[in-house]
Amino acid sequence: MKLTYCCLVFAISMLFGGCIERNQGPPSINWTNAPPSAPTYAVVRVFYATDRSVASRSEAGKVYGCDRGVVTYGTCQVSIPRDHQMGELEGPAIWKLEFHQDPEKHVVFLGCSFEAKEPFFSQVAARVSDSQGKKAFVFVHGYNVTFEDAARRTAQISYDLGFDGAAVFYSWPSQGTVTGYPIDESNIEWTQTNLKTFLADFLKHSDAQNIYLIAHSMGNRTLTRAFATLIT
Repeated sequence: MKLTYCCLVFAISMLFGGCIERNQGPPSINWTNAPPSAPTYAVVRVFYATDRSVASRSEAGKVYGCDRGVVTYGTCQVSIPRDHQMGELEGPAIWKLEFHQDPEKHVVFLGCSFEAKEPFFSQVAARVSDSQGKKAFVFVHGYNVTFEDAARRTAQISYDLGFDGAAVFYSWPSQGTVTGYPIDESNIEWTQTNLKTFLADFLKHSDAQNIYLIAHSMGNRTLTRAFATLIT
């Protein structure tokens, strides 16, 4: 097995199409903003693990919040517009008089489904098996990032790279705000043990022969340390 570690200074690109199947595991949330049938844009499916808490009812439009929780697993769907520019994470622009997300114009988090651990890894392994070179990547985001934006970035990376393996992200409890830096620093240290366990499980159960580890910004702190403990 080849394990590759990459340090991202700038976030790159995205994934392939697919659909969400089961909804099992943690609380019965299956939040979706899914568009009508026959869309004129790509829909990318990505896998995730997170130790964020499930969002409270007061956090409208969110699946996971910014507090610490137990590790859960699942899949997300993200739209990529037809005129997407490589490396961009298109969103509504006020100067264009855009006040709502539009999958035909923006990279939009469409929804997610929870998975129990065993079926999650079974789906990852199936995706890996279908890829050339039996490959996967795991992306760990940085400071000031919400769960939904981590999903959007992972899909964009996979899509822009034309990655045919399993695109996976690990989302730790960043506050998703500029002022949340001190809490993010504490949480990035706290998440290290959970990330190490997830990576060990991923190495064991994904059946991947080539795994690329990608981190951005503060995410490098926990990924480098978790990675170091796995190879020593």
